[in-house]
Amino acid sequence: MIYIADKLMENIGAFSHRFRLIAERIQGGPQWLRFAMHSQTDSYMVGSELELLSLVQEGLHGTKLMLLADLNLLIDPLKLWTLPEDDLALIGTARREESVRDVLDQYGILNFAQLGKGIDFLRSFEIKDKPVFQVMNLADRLALYAIAIGGQEREASKKDLAIRKESCEFALQLCQTPKEFQALFRLYEAVCNKYSAKSRSARQKRAQLVWEDYNELCDGLVETVTLGKKYNPDDLDMEIKSALADLRQVGFSCKATAMLNLIRNTILKCEDQPQARKIVRDYMSAIFNLIAAGTVESASVGQDGVMRLTYASALIAPGGSATVEVNRLGLVTVASAVVENII
Repeated sequence: MIYIADKLMENIGAFSHRFRLIAERIQGGPQWLRFAMHSQTDSYMVGSELELLSLVQEGLHGTKLMLLADLNLLIDPLKLWTLPEDDLALIGTARREESVRDVLDQYGILNFAQLGKGIDFLRSFEIKDKPVFQVMNLADRLALYAIAIGGQEREASKKDLAIRKESCEFALQLCQTPKEFQALFRLYEAVCNKYSAKSRSARQKRAQLVWEDYNELCDGLVETVTLGKKYNPDDLDMEIKSALADLRQVGFSCKATAMLNLIRNTILKCEDQPQARKIVRDYMSAIFNLIAAGTVESASVGQDGVMRLTYASALIAPGGSATVEVNRLGLVTVASAVVENII
């Protein structure tokens, strides 16, 4: 027997059309649902259809990610859940290839061939075989893809290519994961944009100086708020605000992301003094207040199931915003924040 929010689901027709469209794409999903509904000895109780989809996928295959082999891609059920039913139905049939590709492009859903651009990027700088890139999940592949397509709006100059190569070298010295590589890569680029260092050695020295001077400042900025695996995506803002009320803190996923935001969004310079610490405190306080008291300006779900909420408040920070990410483990981290009126 299956219960959703205390309601007994007596047959497959009791589920929503959206649920059925996604469940049909889970290998073995429909068969298991029939078994569970007709079982007289086992009861399965969940809070929502979305929770049940995730449990069926993970229970049958040991991963939250669905492999849609005919479309050559991996995707989290949560991403599919956010799509309009007409587009879900089109993805379900996969018969009109061009139409399906248009739908996937519209919602930023990438297949393995497209994700391969990230690997091509690594290969172009001869770093594909580095240890940090040998075991990658979907989130890692998406991070590398984002680097690969960055700056493609114009043809790269010799200086652009030189800085990208230097960014790779800098990131590889410090990263432990592909996502951290992405943050460090962008940090080096941000340092080059902020400071007028023209030569390779000057840029490298400046980036190293930033890393060393900001390191201690960022010790307290790497914090995660945990909602738990059973957070409700439909009520995510309320759950985040409740968690912040208890913890009174919020932070970034890694030091590189914290430094990147400080470089991009504050007047902080390479200096470790009381004024620098005050800038960091004010910046983090503004971010906390934006999330704790602001309203959700936009929300989206990534292909890997990571939810992104962007907060804004005309009273707290006119023109400012803070974007948080919530992964499928319920970990909340700040992705970016602009609070120009405060810093």
